[in-house]
Amino acid sequence: MNILFITACIFAFAMSQTCNSYTCGSLTAPACVAAPASGVVNVQACASGQYCAVLNPFGALVQTATNCETIPAPGPAPTNLPTGDTCTTNNQCQSSVCTKGACAPKAAMYATCALDDDCPVQGWCQKSNTTCMPTVAAGGACTPGQSITQTVPQCGYGAYCVNSKCVVPYSVANGDTGIPTTQGAAQWGATLCKSGAAAAGATNWFCVPAPKIQDAANLLTGYAAATTCTIVNTDAAGATTTTTTPAICGYNQNANYYCPWQAGDAPVATLLTSVNTVWAFVNSNCNPKSLGPTMCNAVASNSATSKLVPAVVQFSEIISGNALNIGALVANNAGCVKTTLTSMYWLT
Repeated sequence: MNILFITACIFAFAMSQTCNSYTCGSLTAPACVAAPASGVVNVQACASGQYCAVLNPFGALVQTATNCETIPAPGPAPTNLPTGDTCTTNNQCQSSVCTKGACAPKAAMYATCALDDDCPVQGWCQKSNTTCMPTVAAGGACTPGQSITQTVPQCGYGAYCVNSKCVVPYSVANGDTGIPTTQGAAQWGATLCKSGAAAAGATNWFCVPAPKIQDAANLLTGYAAATTCTIVNTDAAGATTTTTTPAICGYNQNANYYCPWQAGDAPVATLLTSVNTVWAFVNSNCNPKSLGPTMCNAVASNSATSKLVPAVVQFSEIISGNALNIGALVANNAGCVKTTLTSMYWLT
């Protein structure tokens, strides 16, 4: 059977016969979530400076009373930041120079360097001659790292050297990736694919159309009764097959069951489009050692890409951990649920 990056997962908790509804209610402080009563879970946003002490809202439904707690004091400001990442003081930067809100490079292009972090945002430190060299654009020639699954600074932030060519994540069209199935798991192969999904061929990984729920009309509305969801998959040869997974309960206002979102479903596909745009921008405008889109000053300074960063965070929530079930958790959230239980997705 072909291995797909995007597969249906089932929550670890036992699914009850009926779903609870998660609605906004008036609770006595410090409570933020009440225990279920008559099929209803009341939720109340915490006061400023507090958070709802739910350990992992995306891992299992919150079914017990939970209280607000004081948000811990922030830790020390980040230090040793690479060139181009956002800073406020000189001592945060590896170069010890913070200029116009970004860490300045230690070395100019073609100057002597010791680390990739020393070089300008579009440069990397070529170790063979300890010189800052310009990064290579997507599709350009490169030297593979020790492992095909490791990013290479030569190709810019987050990119890989595949078959001696720089490849930016989520950029490869459907078809043969040229990556042997013996090198890297399906999840890694899929991070290269524009669709966000990969399937195993006879010897190589193939980018394929992403799986999707067959009944797309009810993705956001759900079902009043328990049901089975049909997932349409595409294999490396282009043939479609179907698998099934149960609809699950979530943090919804209507107590419905929802199908777990797949990478090809409209809400996720829309996010992936934004991820493609941001990743391409970060690859060519941030230091190879940047701490990522939320830290790279070039992203924050660009009104178009900065607006897309929340989509990157949302997509990250979807593809990590139990997050394939996130459709059920975020569809039809009440406002208090968005700010209290699922805020990491909504960024409220």
